[in-house]
This record gives sequence, C-alpha cells and structure tokens, in this order.
Amino acid sequence: MNKRLDEQFEKVLAVYPKAKGYAYVLMEGPTQVLEQKMVSISPVDNTKILKEITDLLKTHTPQALILEDTNGKFSRKGGRGKQLIRSLCLSAKYLGISVYSYAREDIRFVFEIWRAKTKYEIAEVIAKNIKGFEMLLYPKPKYPGSQKYLTALFDAVSLGITHYYKTT
Repeated sequence: MNKRLDEQFEKVLAVYPKAKGYAYVLMEGPTQVLEQKMVSISPVDNTKILKEITDLLKTHTPQALILEDTNGKFSRKGGRGKQLIRSLCLSAKYLGISVYSYAREDIRFVFEIWRAKTKYEIAEVIAKNIKGFEMLLYPKPKYPGSQKYLTALFDAVSLGITHYYKTT
C-alpha cells in the first residue's frame, strides 16, 4: 500500500452488475470492506437496480462509484448490462459522485503482483487478504468460463482494490 497507516482512504462503492442482479461492496481502503451484498432480481429490471444503487449512493455518500469498463477486451457484458452501467454513471454524476471504470486488463495488471490472472486466482488473493471473504471463497470451477454465484462479489472487490492501487 502506498499510504501511511495514519492516512485515511476515500470511501468507494464498487458495483458489479451480473445477469440476474448485481453485487456491491462499500470499501474504505484496499483491504477494508465495510459492507458487501449480492442482490438477485427476478425478473431482471434495470430500473429497479438503478433505483437500489442510487439509494445506496445517497445512503452511504461514497466519494466514488467504481464500475467495470465495458469497452475492455475481456468484458462480456451484453446490451442490458452496458445500459445499466451508463445509467449508473449518470446517476452518480448527478449526485456529485466521481465515477471510475476499470477493465479486466486493469484488474489483471494490479493482481499480477500476486501472480493472479484468472478470476478464481484473484478471488483466492482477496479471500486471503480481506477479513470475512475466506469463508465466501467458492470451489475452483471445473470448466473454463463457468462461474459460481459469488463470483460477482469478488469481481466487485477486485474493482475496488484496482481503484485504490491506481489512484493512491
């Protein structure tokens, strides 16, 4: 970490939309998770998700909203996910909250320090370094491309960690 122990980190909300909802983490430093949650919405409704995340921004008043850069080489977001991310950006900016986006390449670059490249290897690093996440680590997927339910929560944390490493 680049900051001294007596310095405070900005509070950020990292959100990772997924096929059937979203995951979010409220962080105050690369290893300090204040709140985390997986939210499933059926049927999936961008309007409902946008309202819920806007309410989170109003409640927690973070200095920044952290999202996935959907223009990245490894982004697999469809049209609905991309539209949701655009709407979240507008909502945060309307509330005066800074928005940062990081591509999967940025995340891989940051986690290269721990020789972690895949989503599962990154999740292992997070589980070892953030209190409470060791019990959330899912078994290693047997097939490439198959993802477990909790993957989105680890993706949200990896976005937050990437933000701290890129901005401090």
